[in-house]
Amino acid sequence: MADCYEGDASPAQGTFVSWGGDNLGMLTSVRVNAGRAQLVDVTSVNATVIGSGTNSRVLREVGVASVEPASVSLTAYNTGVSLSENDRGDTRFLSITGNNFSYTGNAILMDYNIIANVGSFVTISLDFQFTGG
Repeated sequence: MADCYEGDASPAQGTFVSWGGDNLGMLTSVRVNAGRAQLVDVTSVNATVIGSGTNSRVLREVGVASVEPASVSLTAYNTGVSLSENDRGDTRFLSITGNNFSYTGNAILMDYNIIANVGSFVTISLDFQFTGG
């Protein structure tokens, strides 16, 4: 495991997100789930066998069958984008750039929630799914 020092940390300030060319405003958080790889069994008939009799085991081999596309959840103050319930399911170009990371591609707006509490700023939470490829 690599050592991590305070000087290695990257600040989140300056992270920029746009969807369909529109800036999504002052972000409070961005979470990218890079997507899991799905494995497939590729064990051959000539695989290594350990042990004998009822205690024998075959050493399995696996390969990558597919990789799920990344998904993104973010929360922002004033998105700068006018959204309605009809925008769910829309696919537009999503660009996320931060300090030492970047994700770009076509993404589907899966869901959004507007949170308006008395005495607080209105925030919006958006969930996207990249289309893959």
